[in-house]
Amino acid sequence: MKNKIKKISFRVLGCRLNQSEVASLKNEFSQNGYDVVDSDKISDITIINSCAVTTQAEAKTRAEVTAANKVSPGGKIIMTGCYAQEKKADLLNLKNVHVVIGNLEKTRLFEFVENIEDWENKAEVADINDPRLVQSHDYYTFSQDSIAITDRTRAFVKIQDGCNYFCSYCIIPYLRGRVRSRKSDEIMQEVIALEKKGYKEIVLSGINVGTYKQEDDFDLTSLLKLLLENTSITRFRLSSIEPNLITDEMIDLMKNHNRLCNYFHIPLQHGSDKILKLMNRKYTLGDFANVVCKIRKSIPDVAIGTDAIVGFPNEDEEDFLSMYNFIKEHEFPFLHIFRYSKREGTKAATMSNQVRDIDKKNRSAKLRKLGDQLQEIYIKKFLNKELDVLFETSSGGNSENFIFVKVNSDKDLTNEVKKVKISKVFESHAEGIIIE
Repeated sequence: MKNKIKKISFRVLGCRLNQSEVASLKNEFSQNGYDVVDSDKISDITIINSCAVTTQAEAKTRAEVTAANKVSPGGKIIMTGCYAQEKKADLLNLKNVHVVIGNLEKTRLFEFVENIEDWENKAEVADINDPRLVQSHDYYTFSQDSIAITDRTRAFVKIQDGCNYFCSYCIIPYLRGRVRSRKSDEIMQEVIALEKKGYKEIVLSGINVGTYKQEDDFDLTSLLKLLLENTSITRFRLSSIEPNLITDEMIDLMKNHNRLCNYFHIPLQHGSDKILKLMNRKYTLGDFANVVCKIRKSIPDVAIGTDAIVGFPNEDEEDFLSMYNFIKEHEFPFLHIFRYSKREGTKAATMSNQVRDIDKKNRSAKLRKLGDQLQEIYIKKFLNKELDVLFETSSGGNSENFIFVKVNSDKDLTNEVKKVKISKVFESHAEGIIIE
């Protein structure tokens, strides 16, 4: 540490990949002598890793700038992430935003702060390269000091970045660039380091994790096998994975390895083939249903979460009803619902028959109610059954299939795995008794 900056705080919005990146940055600064403080504490610099997936995400990013100024009125703000990549100049008009750094450059954030004197008395946009121009073999990584430490139990490990799909509603490929995969030996080193620090669960994260690939056909399943064979981490969990990238080999691996959490998050996005085609998705409803049925036949207790977008251009009541019925029929217990949001530069933003906001609001409310019902139905299946729970707090944590379970305990159970018999079921969680 060679400047007068002492205290650093972070704010993060959006996806698990953003969370993983911030976890890496926190550790890099901490290992190099900086005092990393919580976002509600006064700091010299606040780093905000932003999101631009929806207009709401952008509004939340601006709100984080306001919150940072309220906590640290004399501090400087450094913006990075997708919103910074998209609207770099606009962010400089916000109070105390001092430097704006792009997605590719965020791996050099420590270097920027170390040389903060170069940015004194001026607000600037640092070099922001176009991620779409990055070659597939170029992977920008954090320094060796940046193991992605998060909470006391779970750590996110970034295995890839970028996406080649270019769904018609999504701006992320323009802001994150093409698919790049991290070297397996680097991933292994990070996981081993996290294991030594006592972490029990690793979440493999990325923009499109199913596209992970190295030379010689070393794919995501190959990586999972490597990690299972060469570490003793209690659990590995996959972040969101596209349905067309789930292979029979991957399903078999989950079936036969209890250290690989029996949980898939598979984004549906819509339940109408007409809308899926307009979205430029890579599957039909029939394809999606086949994957779900195959998984459940092989792994009966598996939890399958999904995403749904309401109000996409040209969505009528019939299309929405088709989506509602598809989700209800396949009983997805963990449902994330998004209202379609125009993203400048995407194909969908120029489509005719944009859906009214009131219709988006009403349809999303119906889906949220259905999602709550399906979650309770799923959890009820485990009443009087035993689940292995990794405690993330003193008395609560998640099972392998992502059910949050609470217990009564006189001792702090954080970061312990206990077998719990489920005795009560609620809409969004369960309660149980520890089986000694």
